[in-house]
Amino acid sequence: MNREQATGYGALVLSIVLFSTVEVSSKLLGAGLPPFLLAAVRFMIAGLVLLVPACHVLRLRKTGLGWRDAAILLGLALIGVTVSIGLYHLSILYLQANIAAIIFSANPVFVVMLAPFILRERFTWQKTVAALCGLCGIIFFAVQRFDPAVCPPLGLALMTGALITFALYTVLSRRVMPRYGALVITSFAGLLGSFFLFIVSFIVEGNPLPALAACSWGGILYLSVFATAIAYWAFFFGVIEVGASKGSMFFFLKPFLASLFAWLALGEKLTSSIVIGGAFVLAGLFFAVGFPSDKKKGGIE
Repeated sequence: MNREQATGYGALVLSIVLFSTVEVSSKLLGAGLPPFLLAAVRFMIAGLVLLVPACHVLRLRKTGLGWRDAAILLGLALIGVTVSIGLYHLSILYLQANIAAIIFSANPVFVVMLAPFILRERFTWQKTVAALCGLCGIIFFAVQRFDPAVCPPLGLALMTGALITFALYTVLSRRVMPRYGALVITSFAGLLGSFFLFIVSFIVEGNPLPALAACSWGGILYLSVFATAIAYWAFFFGVIEVGASKGSMFFFLKPFLASLFAWLALGEKLTSSIVIGGAFVLAGLFFAVGFPSDKKKGGIE
């Protein structure tokens, strides 16, 4: 493993640790916003936080953004933020938050399926084994929490749509990363995607002002800056270094880390299913990380 790969894996670990704090921090801090409005505010603030460094990257590269670039970034925003995150938050109306997080963490399986066709990444047996091990881990996490009474088909369908579109967002972002960089994609996708989420929120949830006035802004700022802006930038930074398939495998860690944080911060029980699921996830990461990367150079700012 060279220095660049080690840096990429470190960024991926950081991103998944931050992603794994979303559920616990939401309980501790209390966001207090309707789902579409929460998603819109999170990604708007995240986009604004990263906007200045993103513009600096564009100036350094002397990369002007034309209509074609605007169309690409808009497409990524609609797929990865408006649709994927919108469906994710909508599904939580029908699913328990922990079940939603577990199901969403299966998105690496779809990344492995899409990457050979969109990115020309090799479909190897190591990646297949890694995806299957991670999927087994997700199943063990779900066993101790799954209850048909709180997992209606509509909620499962919405979450499945969210994880598939996020997998597509990951692969498509990796394809254009050499031109734009992680900062530019994260910032512009966040701003453009949140704009359309605000429209959806206004139509579905009504006037946002009362909810914004009563929400916990400490919680919102943590979710927006750390669990969204920094987490997404670190995730895409890692993906460009190690490849979409390997990078996405780190999402399998999210249920285990979220359960660990819930045990430490909220006193929630750490069961044998969680421990066994974590072992499968670590085995999957061993197969994913222990073999040469498919990465292509460029675009890590």
